[in-house]
Amino acid sequence: MNSDNKVSFADEASLANLLKGIGKRVFVQYYEEFRQENVPISIFDCENFTEKSKQTSRSNARTIFKNGWEKRALQMVIDSEKTNHEIKARAKTLLVLYFGEELSLF
Repeated sequence: MNSDNKVSFADEASLANLLKGIGKRVFVQYYEEFRQENVPISIFDCENFTEKSKQTSRSNARTIFKNGWEKRALQMVIDSEKTNHEIKARAKTLLVLYFGEELSLF
């Protein structure tokens, strides 16, 4: 894991693909659950996901956290033009909560 949460240029594309596989809304909505090591796929029961989609989302989230890319993933959500305001606001809150980022920086 990269202790300062920086993502190399080569890893940026991998992170983008992982985040796309989860979905930005889902990553932010379930961020706190994803932080846990043993995330049951049952957290997605209220979503209209197939079993394969549930497993893929959980696996992608695990990879993001295992590699220490969660901060950059939140920043990518905030920077996304297609992400709605509520999801971006929640991502900003998570950055403040877990990384001490100031909202005034956004």
